[in-house]
Amino acid sequence: MRVVVAVGGNALLERGEVPLAQTQEKNVAVAVRALAPLARDHDLVITHGNGPQIGLLANESSADPTLPAPYSLDVLGAQTQGMIGYFLLQEFENALPRTAGGRTAPPGGESWPPPNPWRSWSSRRSARLSVPEPS
Repeated sequence: MRVVVAVGGNALLERGEVPLAQTQEKNVAVAVRALAPLARDHDLVITHGNGPQIGLLANESSADPTLPAPYSLDVLGAQTQGMIGYFLLQEFENALPRTAGGRTAPPGGESWPPPNPWRSWSSRRSARLSVPEPS
């Protein structure tokens, strides 16, 4: 069964907590301990918020006198999405069982690693963009 879970940005960085990476990693670990049993038996899809994290970076960016302009919110969103995704992945890798090859075991025993859809997309894309040799 596919299970969708939303983890709020405030669950990762609560009001009043010092906004250190270690604080957020600790909070992610708490969330993953609660979610890991679901991931063992189900296809788990996780989405997350990042409001507090974007707010922190936006304040830092706008206060930085060396920047001619603060970073835009879309860039800060991408930064925080990557950070939170990385924290979640690391904790799930630590929490879930491993296969003989050292990979995290997927639910249902399907083949691992799964096929990389980006590799095939990238190959098709480069084939379409190739320029024919002149005659």
